[in-house]
This record gives sequence, structure tokens and C-alpha cells, in this order.
Amino acid sequence: MGNPRPFTRSYWVEPGKLLAGCYPGAEDAGEASAKLGGLVESGIGTVINLMESDEVSWSGKPFRPYGAQIVELGEKAGLDVSCLRLPIRDTHIPSQEEMQKILDAID
Repeated sequence: MGNPRPFTRSYWVEPGKLLAGCYPGAEDAGEASAKLGGLVESGIGTVINLMESDEVSWSGKPFRPYGAQIVELGEKAGLDVSCLRLPIRDTHIPSQEEMQKILDAID
């Protein structure tokens, strides 16, 4: 069956190598832990966060930070997991320079 998705609304762009998906945190701590744990179990070593630090949900609630939690889950699993924040302003297109930084991080 290949590589399972770590959580709903995530998908393998290149199975086992490159995963894309929505915000991997959650308001509920248990749900956030399950989603982040799924990333770690899938062997994800770097998370590239494209959200602005003050970005809010459609209901106006701020997104809970998850960087420290996924690093900690990785450490517990014996993996070196890092998080990079390369924000794109919500509903905007990244500049050439911003896109180059994102692509360089993916490479």
C-alpha cells in the first residue's frame, strides 16, 4: 500500500521523501500530538512552515505553534527534526527571492 499519510490533508509528493500538507498542529493537544507524531513516524526530518507567525484561522483564532513539540517528539524517537519558518503572506504569491529560499530549503 506504499507510504501511509501521516494525517488527513497531507499527501506524498514523492513517497518517502517529500510530503505536503496543511497546518500539522491543532487546537486540541491530543490531535496535535497525533499529527506531529505521524510526521515523525514517517521519517520527516525537516518541516517547512510557510505560515506567518501571527496568522489566524478562518474563525480568527491564532494557530498554535508546533515547532518545539515536533523537535521534542523527534528527539524521543532518536531523530533530528528541524522546523524552518519561511512565511508567505496569506493569500499572496511569494516573491522570486522568497520562492528561491523555499526551493533551496526543499532541495
